[in-house]
Amino acid sequence: MGGELRVRRASAVLTSVLVLGTTGLRPVSATTSLAWQRCAHAPAPYECARIPVPNDYRRPSSGQRTLSVIRLPARDPASRVGTLVVNPGGPGNSGVRYLPIAAGGQLSTVAERFDLVSFDPRGVGESGPVRCIDDGSRDAAAVRTNPFPTLRDLPGLVQHAVRTAAGCAYESGGDLPLLTTAYAARDLDTIRSALGAEQISYLGFSYGTYLGATYSSLFPHRLRAMALDGAVDPVQTARDPLGKDIEQARGFENGLRRFFHHCDETPAECSLTGDAERRFHGLLATVRRKPLAAPSGDPARPVNAYVLVTGVQAALYARQSWPFLGLALAQAEAGDGSLLQLASDVFRGRSADGSYEQWPDAFLAITAADRDYPSSVAAFVLAAQRAAATAPTFGPLNVYSSLPAGLLRVNPAEDFEGPFTWQSSGPPALVIGTLHDTATPYRGAKAMTVQLGQAVLLSFDGDGHTAYGRGSACVDRAVTAYLIDLAIPAPNTMCGYDSPVVASFSSFAGR
Repeated sequence: MGGELRVRRASAVLTSVLVLGTTGLRPVSATTSLAWQRCAHAPAPYECARIPVPNDYRRPSSGQRTLSVIRLPARDPASRVGTLVVNPGGPGNSGVRYLPIAAGGQLSTVAERFDLVSFDPRGVGESGPVRCIDDGSRDAAAVRTNPFPTLRDLPGLVQHAVRTAAGCAYESGGDLPLLTTAYAARDLDTIRSALGAEQISYLGFSYGTYLGATYSSLFPHRLRAMALDGAVDPVQTARDPLGKDIEQARGFENGLRRFFHHCDETPAECSLTGDAERRFHGLLATVRRKPLAAPSGDPARPVNAYVLVTGVQAALYARQSWPFLGLALAQAEAGDGSLLQLASDVFRGRSADGSYEQWPDAFLAITAADRDYPSSVAAFVLAAQRAAATAPTFGPLNVYSSLPAGLLRVNPAEDFEGPFTWQSSGPPALVIGTLHDTATPYRGAKAMTVQLGQAVLLSFDGDGHTAYGRGSACVDRAVTAYLIDLAIPAPNTMCGYDSPVVASFSSFAGR
């Protein structure tokens, strides 16, 4: 009874102090040009610039904010096709930090023919980063959070969500209504104009597919080509985010089962052999009773069940990480949780010095502005119960991690929820879906294809999150040919792992 009363009081406090923003919009045109300079964090030939954009597109004369943009000029300028804007996902991931890494690997082929451009969306990285809670509070939450919460854990979960939401409102409250994906799409068109391009090509991963679908819907004639990899269902993302969280948890649960099967069928490639699922659940039960030491990591932070589950989740973002995951779990069975701690830290954005990256705060702020989460704690309790039925390892934690977004009541400046369309006079959009995608399940790619109308689905029979540059030469050829030559894959094309999967630890910790 006391816990229920505390929940009610917390909800009432948030209702009274965290209602932010208004609605309405007026169009604006951009005449800015970009002054390219040497980048502080990337060597030549990368170029960086700051671009002013309206702080609020409803009132463009009321002030500006600046965004950070990065460009890599085409390596073969004589054969240059145009500009390819890339968004790495999130929301909250820095495009400015991503591009120098990806251009040497994942994007190396298209870098020959395109000027590659990326940017930090508003509220992210070097573009007016939002803040919500301090590093110490994040560390404390990792100690307290039970990934398999019961009703007895609910007051603590709500208390943390209240503090997080209140921190966002206090630190960045006036900015939150302006952090929508619709405004990010308008910023993207301002960048396009500043580049002097009538049209751009676009490549978006994960959340970047939502941004791409929003941009194509608001600016239908400004895209030459659009490839969306790891696509979400855009309508579900906007209108049923709890359903999306549950579906994502099922994706990770399926990925974990496939990892177990891989370990049992190919013991030479996995350190967790011999009934891997049984061994995992035995380890989890042990850790729930007594956390593990991390002698090769940070010994002051024992590895509890929360760290174990989030560490496993991090490794399920990429098929290439499965050997790492097997080794991490086998070492944990022997009492050493160091590798799981490392993986969990990557997943949560924690650096070795104890500081946290900014993207978790940006993820929360943009999600709260974009998605119609319920403000009722009871709705999250029911959703967590639904999630536990089909995704017992990841479901409740995935649902409750969104509770701060539900309690942070944001009235977005522009609440675009569709219709999501592709109306280019050129080729159809290309949607890429991975059959066993953990973070954006394959159904999302099919839904995106249908909703865009003029779109072709390229399927990848693989694991992990996204497909381009993930070990399929078939996918890589098809996406590259589409972007460069506007070549459309044959209907119902299904690609597989037709090149060796190289083991590494890789995680797209954004969603």
